Amino acid sequence: MTRTKSIPIFTALAFLTLPLVAEPATAQQLDYWASPAGSDTNPNCTFAAPCRTFDRAYTRLAAADYGTGPCPKIRLMPGTYDASVRVSFSLLGCSASYSIAHTGPLLEIVGDDLNKTAYILNCPPGNGFYGCFTAFQPLYVHGVTFSGSAGAFAVGAYNQTGLAIIANVRYINFSSGQIVGAGNRGTMYLDGDHQIDTNANTLIANGPLGFTGLFQQTLRFIVNSPVNMGTWFAADRSSVISTYGPPPLFTGNGVPGSTGVPITCSDNSIVTLGGAQPPGNQPNQITSGCCANGVCVP
Repeated sequence: MTRTKSIPIFTALAFLTLPLVAEPATAQQLDYWASPAGSDTNPNCTFAAPCRTFDRAYTRLAAADYGTGPCPKIRLMPGTYDASVRVSFSLLGCSASYSIAHTGPLLEIVGDDLNKTAYILNCPPGNGFYGCFTAFQPLYVHGVTFSGSAGAFAVGAYNQTGLAIIANVRYINFSSGQIVGAGNRGTMYLDGDHQIDTNANTLIANGPLGFTGLFQQTLRFIVNSPVNMGTWFAADRSSVISTYGPPPLFTGNGVPGSTGVPITCSDNSIVTLGGAQPPGNQPNQITSGCCANGVCVP
């Protein structure tokens, strides 16, 4: 007679009550790479298989969920890119910080702070605001060259309602365009080295209720050859351009020969540069209700 071995019922129940072990969570991708030698058919824009265009890397990044972890970055490989992006998606609770300017969600776009001439972003003509970047959400761009166009509406970076931090960059080919600015309650911070190798209509142009803050510890405007700006710093429609302490530096062999209006202030705006005077061969233009570098017009 064959005998079978029984399993006690309490042992069977013990197996049934063992906790289910979930597979380890996959870490969210944080670095999205672009390269002129890459391909937009690459699904994840990785270092080994980068996307070809900046826009594809941005679209891929915007589709992810970062939760409360670190914020993502778009990393550029050397080359030239066409960029016209409205940074409008929300990174929700991801965490990043930049000096005293910002703590919280932040999209970082980075080339190489020490070799920014090798990372060129072509900024197409816009409608007065939209060029390489328009920030409706916090954005930090550094280590790149903004290349404008001959159009009057060529813009490097402009922020509306959002925050933009621009550091260690170079500007070329803007001709009659506007390089950076803040408007519609947007906030912009400039830091690091800003190398100006182009004529332009305006270097910094603030629109309605916009704020541009200049970090004093490291901010330098480098002008290696003389350039012409219609206006270097322009604030209008109740906007503010201000430093945090000591004035920014204007340096380079091109500073003495550069032309334009140093400061234009209109429509109840404020320009406070700690006494620094941007280059130019014309007097400041300050209209009623404005204060600029200690001079106020009732």
